[in-house]
Amino acid sequence: MGGAEIQLLSLLKSIDSKKFDAVTAVFYRGHDLDDQFEKLTNVRIIFLDKRGGFDLRYLQKLRTLIQKEKFDIIQPYNVSARFIGWIMASRFHVPFTIQTERSARLLFTSLGSRIYQLLENHALRKASLLVANSEAGRNFAISRGVKRNKTRVIYNGIDPERLVVRRNREDICREFGIPADVSIVGTVGRIEAQKDPYIIFDAAEIVLARNENVHFMLVGDGPLLRESKQIIRHKNIDDHFSFTGNRSQVADFLNAMDVFILASKRSEGCSNAILEAMMLGKPVVATRVGGNAKVVLHDETGKLVPPQNPEALAAAILEILQDERKRKEFGRKGQITAKEKYSIRAMADAYEKLYVELTS
Repeated sequence: MGGAEIQLLSLLKSIDSKKFDAVTAVFYRGHDLDDQFEKLTNVRIIFLDKRGGFDLRYLQKLRTLIQKEKFDIIQPYNVSARFIGWIMASRFHVPFTIQTERSARLLFTSLGSRIYQLLENHALRKASLLVANSEAGRNFAISRGVKRNKTRVIYNGIDPERLVVRRNREDICREFGIPADVSIVGTVGRIEAQKDPYIIFDAAEIVLARNENVHFMLVGDGPLLRESKQIIRHKNIDDHFSFTGNRSQVADFLNAMDVFILASKRSEGCSNAILEAMMLGKPVVATRVGGNAKVVLHDETGKLVPPQNPEALAAAILEILQDERKRKEFGRKGQITAKEKYSIRAMADAYEKLYVELTS
């Protein structure tokens, strides 16, 4: 249910089946988006049934698929697929490989992940092309040895189906016992270290000390969920927080928010959550990391703040909440920017052009 999977689904929905025969090979079965992928009528979905990190039996199924289909292009779509995708494409003489970069810095520090990164660096450099979803991602790839002339930037595109609001703000407030007259500040994403929920909790203390009429909403699940609940209880601000868990219909929750925040501390490519909030006319406060500074225009569509700085995050939230005119103007300009630059059609057209360019 991550950003890469949502973007892949959006791309496959939009690809022109009269020009391209798309096959998607999926490592694992049994995840949140399986049914949505399987509903696609213009794409074949092949489950490789990988059973764990050290299970290599799926490679035989992948080998058979590649030999049978005689693909023109193989496009590994996320980190776990990049090295294997390139190896298999090279071994079975697939003419072109397109790697994708959806972050802007190394995220893993274990010994195993560092070894994998060395292998992956080679795969990235040897690919026909690398596509990043942000300029920061492109520069990150170049820093790993990929030649600039072998890189492209294609920004994320948001599927309008994800923006359909089915429940109004009053329904959301009733479900979570949120008073109708409070301002709601929220975020959407995994509750994990990279998204830095701790800074949100520290900023919330500062905000609530100046304005008690604010409620914070975290939409998503993750490894830090239980610890997060303990922290806000310890801070005695749990009455001002709602944790929704995983929700497929995120538009309902974004629509209920007055301000959207993203507190990532080290890396973002082109954030789906920011784009969806902007498309729904919400002002954004985001940390100035990775591709955020290209998506959020400071003092035009929202505010950019330093990462791991709760005081700056709190100040930006309070500034927007206290100025209704600014809040509406940020939302209006953000909506225009997102719809013009980050449509699903623009993304699909860019990829289709790239496929034709490679194979012509």
